[in-house]
Amino acid sequence: MHTFSKFDFKPAPNAKIVLAHFLFKEISDIKFEYRDVWRDFLSFIFLENGFTFQEKTRKIFSYKQQKIISNESGITDNLSISNWTYEFWLKIFQLYNSNMVSDDKKSLVSNSYKRMLKHEAGLEKLHRNRKVTRNN
Repeated sequence: MHTFSKFDFKPAPNAKIVLAHFLFKEISDIKFEYRDVWRDFLSFIFLENGFTFQEKTRKIFSYKQQKIISNESGITDNLSISNWTYEFWLKIFQLYNSNMVSDDKKSLVSNSYKRMLKHEAGLEKLHRNRKVTRNN
């Protein structure tokens, strides 16, 4: 909605500051019946080792399937997950949720959301306002 100048603030921040307005979609891109599958799919991708499309999806898509997806979507195999567009996420989920992926590979993804929550619960949280002391 608006991009601020860094000089609108004192002290001037090093980051670009914007004001955004978000609205809920009336009709979701993911059908309600696939909500849990979508959540497991996202969790699986984020928990997988690696940074690229090829690394993150090698357990669920074959090499040939990865090439087809890359060609159809116009992305490269080595595109970092942080550069995936929302449309790309939807596309690979639709392909995953179709008959393209076997049930045994889908079983690898099943319950990934619960595994992610368990993993996060075991992480030590560092808070910005926590005072850090050093022993010299």
